[in-house]
Amino acid sequence: MTDIFGVEAEVAKSIADSLQATLSPQEKARVETKPTTNADAYVLYLRARDYQTRPDNLLQDFKAAINLYDQAIKLDPSFALAHARLSATTSNLYHFYEPIAAWKQKGYSEALDSLRLQPNLGEGHLALGPLPVLKIHGK
Repeated sequence: MTDIFGVEAEVAKSIADSLQATLSPQEKARVETKPTTNADAYVLYLRARDYQTRPDNLLQDFKAAINLYDQAIKLDPSFALAHARLSATTSNLYHFYEPIAAWKQKGYSEALDSLRLQPNLGEGHLALGPLPVLKIHGK
């Protein structure tokens, strides 16, 4: 588990090679960047992704994913990808099940946290997309 990120980078490079694709230096850096150095946080993240991406989109799956992302972030507060996925999951919960201000605010703040930690993170920008506009200093 400790070298899972190295394996992922090797697989991505192998796929790019087999497709005869050339990675730019920025793309290569993105492929080689580890999302977290905490293996336990990464395992929680992977478990959360499983719940988040289930095809049924059940309320209990979204809540399980949120719980697991929260745990991953507690282990590694700088895990930008977990913040972004937590934002997206919270946004789905807000839109499909519980349209309450607390979920909307959590989704928004987690998206901002992900972009504060990693400004070019695509998932962070994507997480902001479905969120309703919030007043910065209001409700």
